[in-house]
Amino acid sequence: MEKAVLMARVSSDEQAKGYSLDVQQEALKRYCQLNNIEVVYTFKEDHSAKSFERPEFKQFLTYAKKHKNDIDLLLFTSWDRFSRNTADAYDMIRRLNALEIQPQAIEQPIDFAIPENKAMLAFYLAIPEIENDRRSIKITGGIRAAWKAGRWTHMAPKGYKNSRDDQNKPLIIKNEEAQLIEYMFKEIAKGTTQAEVKIALAKKGMKVSKAHMSRLLRNPLYMAKIPIPAMDDEQAYLTEAVHEAIVTEKLYWKVQDILDENFTKRNLPKKTVQKEELPLRGIVNCSHCGNTLTGSGSRSRTKRRYFYYHCHHCKQERHSAPTVNDKFVELLQNIQLNQGAQELYQLMIKKLLDTNKSENTVKKNKLNDELVKQQQRLNNLQELLLDKKLEAEDYAMLKSKIEKDMRRLKTELSAQTQIKSTYEQYLEKGISFINNVGKLYEQGTVSQKQKIAGSIFPENFSFSENKFRTTRINQALLYIVMIDKGLWGKNKADIVNNIGLFRMVESEGFEPSSGEGNKRIFYMLSWTLFFREWNGSQQPIYSLVAINFTHTSQPCIS
Repeated sequence: MEKAVLMARVSSDEQAKGYSLDVQQEALKRYCQLNNIEVVYTFKEDHSAKSFERPEFKQFLTYAKKHKNDIDLLLFTSWDRFSRNTADAYDMIRRLNALEIQPQAIEQPIDFAIPENKAMLAFYLAIPEIENDRRSIKITGGIRAAWKAGRWTHMAPKGYKNSRDDQNKPLIIKNEEAQLIEYMFKEIAKGTTQAEVKIALAKKGMKVSKAHMSRLLRNPLYMAKIPIPAMDDEQAYLTEAVHEAIVTEKLYWKVQDILDENFTKRNLPKKTVQKEELPLRGIVNCSHCGNTLTGSGSRSRTKRRYFYYHCHHCKQERHSAPTVNDKFVELLQNIQLNQGAQELYQLMIKKLLDTNKSENTVKKNKLNDELVKQQQRLNNLQELLLDKKLEAEDYAMLKSKIEKDMRRLKTELSAQTQIKSTYEQYLEKGISFINNVGKLYEQGTVSQKQKIAGSIFPENFSFSENKFRTTRINQALLYIVMIDKGLWGKNKADIVNNIGLFRMVESEGFEPSSGEGNKRIFYMLSWTLFFREWNGSQQPIYSLVAINFTHTSQPCIS
């Protein structure tokens, strides 16, 4: 004997129209008796079926998970009792099937063993969704028409209350707070700050936050104007309202001018001048107090200008800008990948692509299968239209949704075929960037120089004793300078001399002196390459690829 859970649902507006939970429940019980089905659980809902975020339905899902093998069916009278959203309904059906539960409408039964019947499911689910959309359009149109007629239909703002006129049409009228709203506008027009007005209003009995006050001051309802938002080809505008104004138009617009002026002053960007002589300003920290160094120029008696990085806080640090800049360029110029390192990285990328090849093939096959399914659904819709089982308007809407899904699937399929070529392109640019980082830095703008410095030093660094010091460095540079020069080249010692980093961050025994130790370095190596595409004076484009080399010599993306 099959076991079933019964679901009856109505929304609040459907209850008003006479729909009954008891009638649905009685029909479901009678169906179970006739078909020898045992009822194990029954629940009723009075929420909209626009989504499954419904308390009773969530409670049912919890019950279903605890009694996974005790439920065979979820029964309801019709599919619009289950859901009014096609996409959500399909997703929920898949979730229920995973729990081995078959959802079924007793008045619109579907045999899911026949693939073609899924088109009927789409039809059953689409109709209530279309009804919802049409109802929404109708309601939106009615509200917009009321606004154009000068009647505010939403909740009244402070100073007004919702009411009805003699013809039972919506109308907002003044309440006891109207005078306080007028007072607020007049005080702002006098030049009183919003903070001061807020305190004064609180003393008068009206508590309002500063953000809420700003919204009130921007509300044209107070001058008896209703804002009509833009829609289709119609521009947004203000229309005359039938309710009584609290403030005059002159006062309202005067306040708007004051608010606009204050907003402009508050949001003016701070003036920062980027100087070619000070590309590391704001990046270098003071080695004494830790605050960021600023930079400026001073003129000598000979009228020649000299630039310095200096600390405004403790005033104990001052460095010649040319010295700091030259040392940073020297550090960058010593970063190189020899031919062996480049070949190793190319092998790692190739291994990565080969590892992912089978996974990409599976993804492509799934996408192709889904495309075939969508095409079949489109064909089924056409048959329903030809058999006059589907209205032309509904057909057009469903066809549009299916074609949108097909375009998305084709885009994803195209992206899968380009993964390999993209990695190869990044590989070439990444190696080129590392080997030429010093030259690119010198040729770049101040903004580009700062971005390069930031990519190497994730945190700000300090400069003392002719060395750069930091607690953290980009992993790529860190491993390059740590591996002994027999593996990476003669520039290792030059980099070490230019950066005081290693006693703070490197672990004991990380720099092996033997050839066997160098092999261990390969197995522990974790790369990070930052790729940039330089387009003249345009900002560079960044990409990031990190590859970990584990003890099994198998690279993986991270």
